[in-house]
Formats: sequence, C-alpha cells, structure tokens
Amino acid sequence: MQAATIDNLCKFVEAKLVSGVKDEIRVKWFGGEPLLAKEIIVDLSLRLQNLAAQYHVNYNAVLVTNGYLLDQLSAQDISQLELKTIQITLDGPERVHNIRRPRQNWDGSYAQIVANITTLMQFYSDLVIRINIDKNNAPYIHELFLDLEQRGLLTKCKHFQFAYVDTQIGRYTKAAVCAEANNASEIVRSYAIITANLVKHGFAKYAPVSYPRVIPAACDAQINNHYVINPEGYIFKCLGDVTMPERAFYHLNSAKVINTKRECELQALNLCMHKLCSECAMLPICHSGCRAKYLDLNATGPFCRSHCHTLRQQLIAMARSKLQ
Repeated sequence: MQAATIDNLCKFVEAKLVSGVKDEIRVKWFGGEPLLAKEIIVDLSLRLQNLAAQYHVNYNAVLVTNGYLLDQLSAQDISQLELKTIQITLDGPERVHNIRRPRQNWDGSYAQIVANITTLMQFYSDLVIRINIDKNNAPYIHELFLDLEQRGLLTKCKHFQFAYVDTQIGRYTKAAVCAEANNASEIVRSYAIITANLVKHGFAKYAPVSYPRVIPAACDAQINNHYVINPEGYIFKCLGDVTMPERAFYHLNSAKVINTKRECELQALNLCMHKLCSECAMLPICHSGCRAKYLDLNATGPFCRSHCHTLRQQLIAMARSKLQ
C-alpha cells in the first residue's frame, strides 16, 4: 500500500468518525500474508490509533497470518499494534501441511510456523489456531493435535477453529466450476471423521462441537461501516470481491464511486424468503448464509455455513461427550 493510499484511507476513516460513527475502530490485518508488510501495518496502526484517541472511540486489531514470519513480531510490536487476537492457520500435521502449504522453493513451512508459535506463546496468550479443512486432510487432523501435545503447545492455545475450505468461492470469482468439495455430504463426512478421530485419541474437548448460538451477521458484508480495503485503495463490502476492482464501490485515491449497487444488494438481500431457508430449523440465527453466492450464482442457493450441515452430528457428539 502506497503512502498516498494510506493517507486517503486515514481521511476516509476520519470522515466516518466526523459523520457520527462513534462505536470503535476495529481492524483485521489479512492477506495474502500481512506480515510481508509489517512496516505499513505499524504506520497505519499508529495513525488509526491516533484517530481513535482524537475522537474518543475504542481501537482494537486482529492479525490473521500463515505464521511463517511471526518471528519478526516482538512483544513490543504486539503491544504497539494493540492486537486483541492473533490467528494462525495450519492445514494439518507436518506431512500434510507441507504438501498443501509449501514454500516457493517447495520446501515445507510447518516446522518454521510451529517454532514461531512456540516462541510467541512465551509472551502472548491470545492465540487462535485455525485449521483449514476439507475432505482431503480431514482424516489426519488428529495427528496435528498429537504433535502439538508432544510439543507442549496444545493446552497453551486459547482456542482452535475448524474452517472448511470453500472451493465454491472460486466458482464465481474466476469462473471455475469446482464445487465438489463444498456440498453438504462432504462437509458432514469431513467433520464426522475429525470428531471421531479426536475423540478416539483423547482430544474430545477439542472436537468441532459447539451449541448453536445467535450471531450478529452471516458475514461482515452485512455490517454497516464494515469495509474490505485492498492495497490499491479499492473498497469492497465482500472479501471475495477484492481481486475484481469493478466490484468495488469506491476508490480512495481517485475519490471515485464505482459500484454502489453491489453494496446495497449485499446488505439488503433477504434470503429468509427462500423456500429451503423457511423450512430450516437454523433460521433465523444463521442469517441464511452467503449473499454473494446467492447473487452471483443466479439464486441457486441458499449457500449455508458449514455448521448448518453439521448441526445434527455436532449435537449428538456433544450429548455423548456429556454422558461419558
């Protein structure tokens, strides 16, 4: 992100504060890999923090990273950036992760990431490990927990998340047609395999089981004054749109309004009227799933969150764990 874009971004945020948005400034550093631009993150963080202080609003930030450059992040950096949470992604045990997440020279990345996690945990506790899953790596996730336990890292982690890899996003962003891994049966099967293996190996409390709860929105695109900003200064509502400037609603550097229709549609669309949604027990707390897919795939949805497909299995697993 160039200096002019940073300046214009700060002006955009200040204009929002002046207009009466007085809740908080909340930042999620996301990529690619955000730590490739650490200096920019520090600069922009300090400027946004100054704006928060000037207008008497709270400031907090979250960092989502692949973990490979975490050794560049000191305790002083974390304090300076006011990081509420650091989320690190892993794709399974070392032998699986390295196939899915190799370095540019095809060497593995797992050892460096885990070493960085070990170092980070010595001075930072608000760490979330997000495990990217699909049908291919689901049978091996328990091996990751075995490895983390042997390294003494398992009980030190604040939280584990299981994120199903959504291959269907590419179906409308790059005209691909790979939806195979995102159908309900595959999702249910993947989570069932993970849960069964974790229970079998003594990690039942880490199984992806959670009681359904009310969430504020199906995704951030529904939230007023939430924006996704790419390095070129294009502002979007949906994270899935960031590679397509024509879907931005505004450009910071040219001060040009591009596509307000997209923002309005994402926020106004009511999927509760969809027949399948109206018959589903997860409505309304699920907010009917992904609006972008509904718009871009010609209303062939609904496109539910993965937990909608796995709710029954999760509740059964939860009941069994309580009985035991």
